Amino acid sequence: MKNFSMKGGEATTSPQRLLNLVPLPTTIRIHEDAALFSGIKICRGAPSFSHLLFAVDSMVFVPVTSQSSEAINRILHLYFQASGQSVNRDKSSILFSPNTSPDTQSQFRSSLLLNGEGFISKYLGVPHCIGRVKNSIFHYLIQKVSSKLNVWNEKLFSRAGKETLIKSVIQAIPSFAMSCFRIPKSTCASIQSLTAKFWWGSNTNHRKIHWKSWSAISASKFFGGLGFRSLTSHNQALLAKQAWRIWSNPDSLLHSLLKARYFKSTDFLQAPTGHNPSFTWRSLQWGSQLLKKGLIWKICTGSNIPISASNWIPQISHPTLLHPIDPSLATVSFFVNQDRSWNTEKLYHFLPSFQAKAVLTIPLDLGHSDSLIWGFHHSGILTVKSAYHLAQSIVTNSSPSSSIPSPFKDWWKFLWTLKIPPKIKLFTWKAFKLLLPCALNLFHKHAIPSACCFHCGGSNESVSHALLHCPRVKTIWHQSNFKQFFADNHRLDIRDFYLHSLESIPKDQLPVLIGIIWQIWNTRNAHLFQRQNLCTNVQDYVSNFLQDYQEAQIHSSVYTVSKSPSLQPSALQRLALGASSPIFAEAQALAAGLQWCLSSNLTPEYIFSNCLNLVSKVKGNWHDHSPLSTLVHQIRTFLSRFPETSLLHVSRQHNDKATLAKQARV
Repeated sequence: MKNFSMKGGEATTSPQRLLNLVPLPTTIRIHEDAALFSGIKICRGAPSFSHLLFAVDSMVFVPVTSQSSEAINRILHLYFQASGQSVNRDKSSILFSPNTSPDTQSQFRSSLLLNGEGFISKYLGVPHCIGRVKNSIFHYLIQKVSSKLNVWNEKLFSRAGKETLIKSVIQAIPSFAMSCFRIPKSTCASIQSLTAKFWWGSNTNHRKIHWKSWSAISASKFFGGLGFRSLTSHNQALLAKQAWRIWSNPDSLLHSLLKARYFKSTDFLQAPTGHNPSFTWRSLQWGSQLLKKGLIWKICTGSNIPISASNWIPQISHPTLLHPIDPSLATVSFFVNQDRSWNTEKLYHFLPSFQAKAVLTIPLDLGHSDSLIWGFHHSGILTVKSAYHLAQSIVTNSSPSSSIPSPFKDWWKFLWTLKIPPKIKLFTWKAFKLLLPCALNLFHKHAIPSACCFHCGGSNESVSHALLHCPRVKTIWHQSNFKQFFADNHRLDIRDFYLHSLESIPKDQLPVLIGIIWQIWNTRNAHLFQRQNLCTNVQDYVSNFLQDYQEAQIHSSVYTVSKSPSLQPSALQRLALGASSPIFAEAQALAAGLQWCLSSNLTPEYIFSNCLNLVSKVKGNWHDHSPLSTLVHQIRTFLSRFPETSLLHVSRQHNDKATLAKQARV
């Protein structure tokens, strides 16, 4: 029975006044305990359940008997007497199993005073029954996206505006359905096709050139894309999150039901597809495949982890043993000393040196047992974002952490974090990717008959020619502050020009150089299409434009660290070995510093750290399953000994002592 929408009514005097404080579920449980009401079981051995709640909606599951209808009417009447709230039966509906005869359905519906309308087709925007033809069932997602885009196509949006609309609205439309079911690839492809047309400017009347495939622009911004989602990978990541919830909450009702139906004698991660599985279970199995690929062992004693296991050494699929080990000893505990440290001698004797070095970076947890955690997030807990990046890396056969050469990665990181207008960033992305509609690119797309430069006529107009090599451009560069840099590098390709500027020009001057390149393209278009005279004094315009943009931004308050003359900083240095990541090294340093303060009877007033993730972990109260969790707990214990001490985050430039120490390393 579906969609009990509660309507407020006048409270009536009732002998059961206590039930004014008791919600509907408790009323149902009272009748269940008295054997006056019963739920259903989905299979033998499964727990019985009778109702589920969401907001003001209630789902009641009962066998189709006269006793059930009488019990439901009695429960609702009792609840109305106690609370003054009644069920809106006009908005309620009922769904029968296929083996229920029409006469039985009619009698049961009449006994509950429900109309003859069928069960609602969707709840919370998701179909409740899935048939064989999945494309038609999920076609409503395409229709929703199409209706939004058709309205937006009538309006003028900048590239940055389109990016925001796509990421915030369009790609959110199918998310809830994707968290429940595996959406057909054709449906995902149709949505992505509509979105790509909107991004590149196509509509029902005009088709624009798609300069890059969707798979290319759906890569991360820091890996050369624009950060749009691949819907198939996003779908699998959402289902992996559902699989994580089920696996990590074995006491939940959903886990109990699925276990009774599909994996009675095994674990969720080893569960087979089973006989005649539901579409929901097959969807969860698909998400579980991604979940299993991202799990790693959090090593405590190592006694539960076979050395041959594939998920305990970072970035190594299967360990290689140089010498045989007794099978009874072939667990990771063989390499762990009694004091919970790695046995370096054994590691280098039985494993290749590169694998031994990788093992030494693994922190040993101080807990009681080994456990599986999510290996692609610092908390050890699966997030949709980290699962999506893993799914994408599997599709592209790359690593989720690094998939492009380091110089390009540094360039993209610098570009997307610059405080300049988004339209300049997107232009720079197109220029670096050689996607500007210059004559050569248009000629290759068969849009124009010649690739010659419109201005000089002497060469084919490539992106590099239009921005660097054309004679009209040289005049602009010679009147800027970058004329010497241009003179030294003007023969370079535009990509190399950008990369070389990142290495040679001060960071505070790079926005102006990037802006000059953007304005060169604007003046080229103004001269070509509007017959405007070429403006050679571009730098002044760009500088004023960037200054106006920065002044227009809303600045949040900035926390400033000021040193009191009475505060005397204390210093401690120690060599830390085996740190698997920067945050782990920061945590080791903080724990060592606090331990030193305790042993030296020093009470710090403030502790400053430039590692925001560590400060958030220590001061936060969320669940943390990462190998760092034990060390964070140790830091919290140390801090509890200093109740007056404040742990604060500061930016890296304020941590001058650490900066000097880093520069002094040899």
